[in-house]
Amino acid sequence: GVGNAEAKLEKKPSSAAATSHFGGEFTLSDSVTLASVLDKSESFSGKNIKVRGHISRVCKKKGCWFTVTTGSADAQTFVRITMKDYGFFVPLDCDGKTAVIEGVFTERVVEEAMRKHLAKDGGEDPTKVKGKTKEFTMVATAIDIQG
Repeated sequence: GVGNAEAKLEKKPSSAAATSHFGGEFTLSDSVTLASVLDKSESFSGKNIKVRGHISRVCKKKGCWFTVTTGSADAQTFVRITMKDYGFFVPLDCDGKTAVIEGVFTERVVEEAMRKHLAKDGGEDPTKVKGKTKEFTMVATAIDIQG
């Protein structure tokens, strides 16, 4: 059957496809698409939302932040997820997985020094980081990571 063919394509046994939960309980039942949030960021700023996204990078030191994109090949825009009050962390190897995140979305300006620090922690070359940038962030209260 089709199920067997899919199982062979997976890198991990099918039991690893379970969802892992981090943080508190979800309070929102409805989620919005990450694409719509990025498209109309002003209208979502400061609001508690629930989104699904593709984990593109994760802090390789302790899993205290990760970035999510829409998962499309040309997705340049990301949202950096941090955990409320540093109350919980995510696995260091969760990049490439899908996450459902609930938290408060904001836009902020990140100065060059902080960007270099984040690049280093994310396994990137900090010398390539120049200047400040506007970044989208979410302070997560609840996260499900699938896969």
